[in-house]
Amino acid sequence: MAMRPQLGNTKINLKNTMDNNSEFKASAWLTVNNGWDDANNRPVPMTPQQEEKVKALHAAMVAAGVELQISINEKIGPEPRAWPLVNRMRLFCNEAESATASASAGDFM
Repeated sequence: MAMRPQLGNTKINLKNTMDNNSEFKASAWLTVNNGWDDANNRPVPMTPQQEEKVKALHAAMVAAGVELQISINEKIGPEPRAWPLVNRMRLFCNEAESATASASAGDFM
């Protein structure tokens, strides 16, 4: 029996087509959904308390060796299990930036 994904989004629209012969970078940020700021056309920023919770969650993910395994399926028909797989990727947890050092520009950024 397949495990139900813990994270998901069934409404992804690509801004451009993707060439199979190209290499891409994937990035993700942990955040709390505080709604959308229409005036500034961006998400409503997290509170300092929410930022601390996200930092703690990220640190726990790094300590546990968590990575995200992502599958992208083309939405064809009503049955999600029948949607064809377009691509798979993994996202790896980056170490948190220290106050005095910048993040590495390695493969995981």
